[in-house]
Amino acid sequence: MKALGLTTPPGLKLTGDIGATHGDPSGTDTRLRTYWNNQSTGIVDDEVFELKLEPSKWGQLVFE
Repeated sequence: MKALGLTTPPGLKLTGDIGATHGDPSGTDTRLRTYWNNQSTGIVDDEVFELKLEPSKWGQLVFE
């Protein structure tokens, strides 16, 4: 957590997801979005669905 500049109490549990965006070769547009817990992604060029939050597909993040 230090690398991110965050201080969290040991055992803190949050619900959420972590994702990454992958750009096109020119680096001007997002072409793919992948997530840690939401395995039904692989979204390509669909901004409407890229921005949709899906808490039912999130996982539990435990900070130790």
